[in-house]
Amino acid sequence: MAMVDTTTAYTPRLAYQAVSFVYNVITNIQLWNESRKTVRVLEKLTERELNDIGLNRGDIYNFARTGSF
Repeated sequence: MAMVDTTTAYTPRLAYQAVSFVYNVITNIQLWNESRKTVRVLEKLTERELNDIGLNRGDIYNFARTGSF
């Protein structure tokens, strides 16, 4: 009598996807926190100090998010 094996081998794809998801969440939280800290520091600067580095108040959030003008 012939036997048929219908089980499938475990693939590490699911584990990779889970680890990748957690890594992406942590990375995004770190980026958000850096942006938040940058905004906090730039908001403490005077208009003159911001002008010295080529920024104005309206540029702060965009600069903090993208890192460029």
